[in-house]
Amino acid sequence: MAYDTFDPAEIAAGQPVKQELWQKVSDNFVDHESRLSDVESGSGLTAPPFEFAVLGAHWLLGAAQTAVATMRAPYALTLTDVKLFIVDAGSAGTLQIDIQKKSGGGAFGTVFSTKPSSVYTDGALYTSTNAALSVTSVANGDFLRLDLTTVMTDCDEFYVYIYHTVG
Repeated sequence: MAYDTFDPAEIAAGQPVKQELWQKVSDNFVDHESRLSDVESGSGLTAPPFEFAVLGAHWLLGAAQTAVATMRAPYALTLTDVKLFIVDAGSAGTLQIDIQKKSGGGAFGTVFSTKPSSVYTDGALYTSTNAALSVTSVANGDFLRLDLTTVMTDCDEFYVYIYHTVG
């Protein structure tokens, strides 16, 4: 709802206040309070993405790696997308990542139906677009873990961006 503007003629000094003016004031106040409640609750707001920065020769450690990075969700959120950004292209192989989620004392489980990946021929400064989420709800305090399913030889720098909304 947009705010109703006041016509200067409606608020002229010395003129009586009309019912229509009071209605605009009331409607604007209600709209203001509604917007304020939405902002304070944070529900549905798009937040800056979480970032896992992976630097170093992880490819030397083997094909699959568990718990390369872990974070705890600072609030309840809804996952909207995950992007893999390759800074340094490798010389062979495919880098495929997995984000695993853990709630409470349960086991870690993937959030993907299709995991983001990049083949070395994609080149440097490449962003994957092939991820498909199967789990989107993350509760306050849930753990998110970055695993490497396969590695790209000579890929020494990449980032994982986790896009989400609050609530």
